[in-house]
Amino acid sequence: MPRPDHIKTVLGFAEKSGMTQSASKQRVLIIEKVEAFRTAVKTEVERMGFSVELGNDATLASSPESKIRLILSDVRLPETAIPVVLMVPSDELAGLSKEKSSAWAALLPKPFKRKDLADAIGKALLSQKIQRDQSSAEDYCKISIDDFVSGRHLHAGVFVRLPDGAFVKIANQGEDLTDDRMKQYRSKGIRFLYLHRSEFRKFLEQNQVISVLKESEPSLSSATRAEWLQQAQEILQRKFGRSEGTRAGQPHVGRDALENGMALVSSVLSVLSDSPTCSKLVETLRAMPVVYEHSLSVVFFSSMIARRLKWNSPVTIHKIGFAALFHDIGLQSLKPEWSSTDRDEMSPEDKEKMTSHCSKGLEILAGAGAFSEEIVQGVLQHHENSAGTGYPSNMMKSKIQPIAKLLCVADQMAERVDRGDGISQALKHLYGPKHKRFDHLYLEALALALGGDLKHLQTLEKKAA
Repeated sequence: MPRPDHIKTVLGFAEKSGMTQSASKQRVLIIEKVEAFRTAVKTEVERMGFSVELGNDATLASSPESKIRLILSDVRLPETAIPVVLMVPSDELAGLSKEKSSAWAALLPKPFKRKDLADAIGKALLSQKIQRDQSSAEDYCKISIDDFVSGRHLHAGVFVRLPDGAFVKIANQGEDLTDDRMKQYRSKGIRFLYLHRSEFRKFLEQNQVISVLKESEPSLSSATRAEWLQQAQEILQRKFGRSEGTRAGQPHVGRDALENGMALVSSVLSVLSDSPTCSKLVETLRAMPVVYEHSLSVVFFSSMIARRLKWNSPVTIHKIGFAALFHDIGLQSLKPEWSSTDRDEMSPEDKEKMTSHCSKGLEILAGAGAFSEEIVQGVLQHHENSAGTGYPSNMMKSKIQPIAKLLCVADQMAERVDRGDGISQALKHLYGPKHKRFDHLYLEALALALGGDLKHLQTLEKKAA
């Protein structure tokens, strides 16, 4: 039997606010003096999928163990973290509406219809906003919903962002995000989830992506962090976004790829901004605009390759993101423009100097003590290649670290775009005479992620062989 419209309405609100677990975990407390009315409300709320408790105050609801998520009350209650729907006679509504109080999330005049009850509950659920520093989005790391692995317990609260900019928690720390819940969020058009920056950094620390540093200096200011994020977004939008001024042949990618790439860049920068040591490394890159823009492009293309390969768990994709951002940090004492220069076009003297930037990058990152060995080795090896002719060690393909193989492709793609190639032209170059340098697992992943004609590219590759 189909659910009535008013029940569908509440379920829709419940999905948006994370209240889609079993009824035993989603409890509603009803406080109502009139027994007949109390029984009627209880019946309707239970039909909406919630478990109901009856009581005469909010003391029980306020305890963490109660798992009460909503209170329906006919008496005014002291302010509580749990949203309250205040049920009042219609003749009292006018006076209450003029009061500016956060003691209730919605007013419900008696008598009311089923749809009125559903609307009030929905409004109350959506009122569960977290406290933010001046409603600052910079306090959160934005993660593609496809980067979350369902069926696992996350050691951080998870939020969605509403159209008005408010953040609503959909999972508490340690709570399981099941396949069904993830499908529900996707069906509602939710494409990104958010984690508080400090909690997400701890999550990465626990998974040994980055290290806990004992630092006495203050972390980056909110204003500087916002400047970092805005500049990075503007660079990527200018380089890869489609707009009315997009020229024929100018690189651009689809909306999903652009937003996913931007999200990874923002998350990486946000996490780094909490550490004075890591912030200095980012400022070193930003002081070399050519290198910095190139590095952001490498993060962008690395994100596309990783997602195509399903390497998109938050842990894995952030390892790749950190390595991609800092892959050319060793150029700080050399010529920044070398980040977009083909080594084969350099003089022997410059070529020798250029070769040293990988080892210098390793020294810098290892000296910071903030990054996992996978990230550091990815930076060291990103110019090794599958033909065994790379540097600094001429490593054979089987010895090169996976992140480094991925970075090798992303780096070369970004270099071609830096030179003015369009997406199609850049891919053709990678599939040209030098194609043996690349591990084709990553090269094909990039081509497919960018919508390249793989059969045509493979034909070019055979001709170049």
